[in-house]
Amino acid sequence: MELIAKNQEPVKLHKGDAYVIPPDMKYAVSALSENLEILEVSLPGSYNTSH
Repeated sequence: MELIAKNQEPVKLHKGDAYVIPPDMKYAVSALSENLEILEVSLPGSYNTSH
């Protein structure tokens, strides 16, 4: 997978890699494989829960 961010060089990501995408960063992805799996983690989380 390749991550293409505005005003930055493209970054090739491989199995096991992690990449932090800041909130206002514009980006696109390319070179996706058929067996690609992505885990997205968004922080901070904002949840309305009651106790």
